[in-house]
Amino acid sequence: MTKSDWEELKFRVKKVGDNPQFKKAIDKISGRNSKLKGNLHFGTKKNYSKANLKKSFSGWLKHNERKNEKDLNYLLPENEREPNEYTQLSDNIIQTLQDKNLEPTQENYLKDYEKIIKDDYLEHHKRKMPKNSQPFIEAILNLEQHHTIKDIKEALKKADFPFQAVHIAIHRDEGHKNELTGETLKNYHAHLILRNYDFKTHRTILRSFSKLEFKEMQRKVIKNLGMQINQDKKERKHLSRYQLQYRKEKQAEKLLKDLREYEKKQELNNHFKDRLKDFVKQDRNVIQKGGYER
Repeated sequence: MTKSDWEELKFRVKKVGDNPQFKKAIDKISGRNSKLKGNLHFGTKKNYSKANLKKSFSGWLKHNERKNEKDLNYLLPENEREPNEYTQLSDNIIQTLQDKNLEPTQENYLKDYEKIIKDDYLEHHKRKMPKNSQPFIEAILNLEQHHTIKDIKEALKKADFPFQAVHIAIHRDEGHKNELTGETLKNYHAHLILRNYDFKTHRTILRSFSKLEFKEMQRKVIKNLGMQINQDKKERKHLSRYQLQYRKEKQAEKLLKDLREYEKKQELNNHFKDRLKDFVKQDRNVIQKGGYER
């Protein structure tokens, strides 16, 4: 949509106000949902781009801890951002890394952990872990403003979540300006780096889940966070910000078309009402002058 189309749409939305005929369509575009729906999206080889797969946990950490902030063009202005939240290395992990002459950083922690996983696989299978195996996977979890890392950990524990969360980052600095209202809509979410390996079976975890088991696991986590589970199939699929923008523009185009048609009908109805009023007025004048033979 062009800039003039958006301006026209904003004008027409204000004119119709809270007309129930258009409320649902307006809310979809404006994001004015009464209750944010929960989603837990896993980044796997199936839905990751090749570029994202190459990043692995090093790239995930860089993004999660905002070390690539200059490359991000979708962050809110600084005065509208809320503080992000990141997991910190425990004292035991710091000590273990130092004992191995490694600097205690999140990246060194995951590199060392990955080596432990691959060594365990080699020991029990007498061969190296396949190159296409993923010792770590990433997940994105929708949140509400009040959620903390502690809330996420408790929700995972109550759900008997089989993946260990080795790093969690809550982002409260993303969002966008609503084109219809000018309101700032914030996108609260968490990035989870998960250990995808079971030291009891000595195999990766994700591939062993059926679709039903997978959905149930997601449902439990979302429910434990006190969020409404998303039942809309179109909404459950994780979309990039470009896909979301494209979908929003298509919805906006349809809404603008519907509003134009609605106004034409209103103008036509008003025209007939005015004509009817004129006829009634003329009839009254004739009757008052003693016209019309009986």
